[in-house]
Amino acid sequence: MGKPTRSPSFEVLQEIGLNELDQSSNVDDLKSCLRRLPNCLNGADELDIQAVREAAIARVERLELVSAPARMVDAALCPQERGAGSRGIEHGKAISIEDPKPADEPQDGQRLLSDLHNLICDYVAMPVELSAAAALWTLWTFVFREFYVAPLLEISSPTKRCGKTRLLQVLRYSCSRALHCSNISQAALYRTIDKYKPCLLVDEADTFIKRNNELRGVLNSGHTKGAPAVRCVGDDFEPHTFDTFCPKAIAGIGDLPATLRDRAITIMLRRKTSTDKLKSLRLEVLHVRGEELKARCSRWAMDNAAHLTSDPPDVPACLNDRAADNWRPLLAIADQIGGSWPHDAREAARRIAGIEEEQDAAEILLADIKQLFADADTDRLASRKIVESLQEMESRPWPEWKHGQPMTPQQLARQLGRFGIRPRTIRIGADTAKGYLSCDFTRAWAEYCPDDGTDPKSPGSDPSRPSQLNENAGLQPFLSRNSDSACDGSKNGSNQHEKRIVTDVTDVSTGERGKTPMLPFESDVPQAEGRKGLNNGWSLSPSNLRPPKLAGLP
Repeated sequence: MGKPTRSPSFEVLQEIGLNELDQSSNVDDLKSCLRRLPNCLNGADELDIQAVREAAIARVERLELVSAPARMVDAALCPQERGAGSRGIEHGKAISIEDPKPADEPQDGQRLLSDLHNLICDYVAMPVELSAAAALWTLWTFVFREFYVAPLLEISSPTKRCGKTRLLQVLRYSCSRALHCSNISQAALYRTIDKYKPCLLVDEADTFIKRNNELRGVLNSGHTKGAPAVRCVGDDFEPHTFDTFCPKAIAGIGDLPATLRDRAITIMLRRKTSTDKLKSLRLEVLHVRGEELKARCSRWAMDNAAHLTSDPPDVPACLNDRAADNWRPLLAIADQIGGSWPHDAREAARRIAGIEEEQDAAEILLADIKQLFADADTDRLASRKIVESLQEMESRPWPEWKHGQPMTPQQLARQLGRFGIRPRTIRIGADTAKGYLSCDFTRAWAEYCPDDGTDPKSPGSDPSRPSQLNENAGLQPFLSRNSDSACDGSKNGSNQHEKRIVTDVTDVSTGERGKTPMLPFESDVPQAEGRKGLNNGWSLSPSNLRPPKLAGLP
């Protein structure tokens, strides 16, 4: 028999010295050999490269010098791949982000913020408080380093074609150091933020965030300054910290997961109607307008950033602690700018906080059971009776609680167990059954669904019936100057401005308790069908989606 022919892969490994290594070699010897690999493969086709790669991985595995042989070999091949343009392979481009050049002249903050607001309203149909919040958030991206909290901007909608991507495009051309992407991995996320400190604009989030717990964890960590992500890097897997603190706007159909949503200011969009007159989105025009606004914002930030944290802004008392944290940077900017903006910003915070208020499934369950006890006028209900009544609520998740099947007594017990409520054996007439006493819920009801002074039997407060249409309601615009000041946290108290009344506005019932159906990002987690507060003193009828410009602004 003739001498066996050595494969080309063997020859390459022999040339770089990899075949000469043995158990006495060290990691540095291995790296020295692998660094020669790209030169030996210069001009090779894809099949030869893959064959050498497999042979190299097998050889490195036998040496047992590193725990991830494939990663070592691929790292050595990366220079060869980056230079593979001759083979027609594209491997992307490096990220390039530049700081906007400040304008030469000092800027009038009120005029600047008004122009930002008008830019958004020119291209996206939304209620005025949402566009005001988006304008404040845009200006905040130029001064975010001055604050210790970075509120997410959640841009959501119940379905497609509601303007989410269009709003992101407007932000892309008006925010500081914007980086727009439609997908991003966990590793790319924390490395990009740590290196570039961009304003990260993430589109199509509903397609990948719900399946990636680690990605959500990185996003959560970036809400507060000084809470970095920790990862092991390098051949020795040394732990390193990665700063994830930066502005982030996330757009997608439906709600963000609860942990992200709690850290967000929510912009909930609806599809525009034939009455909404928007400008055609031409990117070349948007680019010119955005560059001019970015220069002005950068100059305003240069002149005012140092004053934003000297005196913490007063926050409306109706905001919970996390919502107050989210809104504090935006309120500080509004106070620094002055004019009508301190009042307008707090009104926006109050209205949007009402939109954002959403109970999770367990809290909704508590409210529904409270109503069941009230309707039955009893102090005890059997578990079987409770689930039968819940299954009749077609607008709730209970009839299709798990895999399209209705809630069972066992699933009911698991949900109530989160609040320390356990089923017990109770006597109902002459019979005994597993169930609950009303006193078992006393503390949970007080904490999660306290009485609000309304009649639980009245229309609109019954969770199983939608709100009724009020044709004679005298609705006023969102930023009306004669609005209730009980929740106004402005330092200067309630400002007196001219009253503005919107007439001929139709009050459209939005369904259960004024809620609008939404599709959750996490489809496996039962969600409420919508949110509270959409019918709280203002209208979302098609004729009112483009409200008047802010009072007192040009």
